[in-house]
Amino acid sequence: MMQLRFRVGGVCTAMAISFLIPRLVHAQTPPSFELDLSTPDVPAFTILGVAPTQIERPLTPRALALSLLGAATDDENLIPNKYALVAAPFWMRPNKLTIADYFRPTVRESLAQTFTFSLATTPVSSNTDIGVGLSVSPWAGHGSAAFADALASLQAINARYLAADGLAALLTEIANGKSLDPLGTSPLRPVLQGFVDRPNAEALKDFLQRRYEELFTSVVPDPALKGIVDPDLIAQQKKTALATAKRALGTAVDTLFASDPLPLLSGPVGDLLRHVPEAPTDSKSIQEARSIIAYRVLAQVIPPVALLKSSAETAMKASVAEVHSEDKLRMGWMLGVAGAFASRVPNDAFTGGQQLRWAFWASPAYRNEAVHVEIIGIVKWIQRDVVEGPDLFDFGARVVKQAGRTAVSAEFLGRTERADETAPVTQRLTANVDYKIVDKAFVTVAFGKDFADPSAGKPKGGIVSILGFSIGLSKNPTVGQ
Repeated sequence: MMQLRFRVGGVCTAMAISFLIPRLVHAQTPPSFELDLSTPDVPAFTILGVAPTQIERPLTPRALALSLLGAATDDENLIPNKYALVAAPFWMRPNKLTIADYFRPTVRESLAQTFTFSLATTPVSSNTDIGVGLSVSPWAGHGSAAFADALASLQAINARYLAADGLAALLTEIANGKSLDPLGTSPLRPVLQGFVDRPNAEALKDFLQRRYEELFTSVVPDPALKGIVDPDLIAQQKKTALATAKRALGTAVDTLFASDPLPLLSGPVGDLLRHVPEAPTDSKSIQEARSIIAYRVLAQVIPPVALLKSSAETAMKASVAEVHSEDKLRMGWMLGVAGAFASRVPNDAFTGGQQLRWAFWASPAYRNEAVHVEIIGIVKWIQRDVVEGPDLFDFGARVVKQAGRTAVSAEFLGRTERADETAPVTQRLTANVDYKIVDKAFVTVAFGKDFADPSAGKPKGGIVSILGFSIGLSKNPTVGQ
């Protein structure tokens, strides 16, 4: 007897197919997946003037993150002495967030998903400066085309899995029960009955391919993906996947019947089946023998069908991983707005605190998917205490290139005094590198020229040299089911 054995992996989706109702339409809901959210820039550090960058990237924040800064030119060692905590309330609570909500959020959804609160401290001589910041993006962009393509691929793969799962379960029930009753009144019952009456490769291929196609086409895309995934792309990928699976089924049957002499028809049973002509006295025995062989063949074809299911399961896991890798950065036009204030606590005596400055800024941005480059602009209004000096107006831009785990950027910021139109414009120019060390942990390096500060003995500007770490303290949220 030909033996075809395959190990079948565990189930990766909770959806099930009914096999008693031949034309049942299944709503296909893709498996849920985790979002790989970012540890954002910190407005509270920005108002204190110690942030590695003064122009924040528009990112979807984690629920809770800790940032540590150190290694500036005025530090004596590499131990971080500037600390910040960033919280995003939306991601702190369980959310039934759909793919549509995340992929193309409304203004209201953008505000909720991107709002953050930050608190930071930095030592200044014997004093401690404290910064508090708020940020939000009313326009948070949209998911990438690669993200949508990955979802489309996932739809086709999921249909493959469901169809193979359904066909394997049906064949198992028929082979174990040696009955066609699981087919009910399906139009394909006469096709399989013809195979049972006279086992042959063509009849079996016809049944398997038609039943697989029936199950495959009964899976419909999740309505939540309307407007996100191109239906023509889903249709094309499903068409290709269906043709590939049908060819695999045909090949499996041909392989099963290709042995010479055919193992399935060897021995006394084979002799009986090859008995010609069929005399009335032995026609019943011949039919019973054919039925035995037919059900045995159906049992032997289950492993190749199970292999299709296992292959689809492996592809699904890879597809979910692809969705996971594409979901971090939104594309297109975005707008971030933020506000912050800073206070000083003399001699660490909280009751003697005094306000230093407050600021409000807006950052329009555009992220291009084709080259993974983003351009971020900024306009900032800074109101300072009279002791600190005149109020300021900042303007500038930042260019960021994202490449896998690394983001490299260059930033220019101009500054002028709002009360004195003749005051010279001073500049801050830095180069920044952000690197994702492991999941939830980032390192940031900034180096460049700072604003001129005559009161600090730096009439032409000092050196910016900062090393920072950001650590996500929360789990990744889930989108989908």
